[in-house]
Amino acid sequence: MKVISGGSNEKELEFDKRNEILRMYKIIDSDLNLLFKGKVASKVTGACNILMTEFFFSGLINTLTDPELFAVLSIFSSENRAPKNVAECAKDYSEHFTKATNFIHKECEKLLEIEQEKALIDPSKERINWKFYELCYDWADQKPFSEIVQMSGIEEGMIVKMLMSINRLCSTIGTMA
Repeated sequence: MKVISGGSNEKELEFDKRNEILRMYKIIDSDLNLLFKGKVASKVTGACNILMTEFFFSGLINTLTDPELFAVLSIFSSENRAPKNVAECAKDYSEHFTKATNFIHKECEKLLEIEQEKALIDPSKERINWKFYELCYDWADQKPFSEIVQMSGIEEGMIVKMLMSINRLCSTIGTMA
């Protein structure tokens, strides 16, 4: 039986492609059942579920200090955007931090490549955010907020919004533990 309504074949094809990606990442099985990784991914809010889940399962989360983890979580908060004139962060805090950020970068590129191959990419949607992690590290390391605002050149409200977003991600992690 052929479906007559317009665009439904396209939607079904897109659905199948997205499920194929979820199967590749072992989030669902071939019968579309949610696997353990999928249950974890379904708890993640405000971030790219696939990338954050891959990071959780990499074991790198266990090697980071609390300020480093807070900084890394800011990378996943793609909903908060700094002004264009704010440079991406480039500071490395430890070897473990560098391994974690390199892992995230490589996984993001891998996911984007897969999405491009499957013609699913939305170029306007960013998966990770490299603009806030230094100020998030400083905040988690108990540097005075006024100093962070002054050094970053980013509006207070935007910084608070980012910190609240990361706090929600931390809450998500806490409920999964």
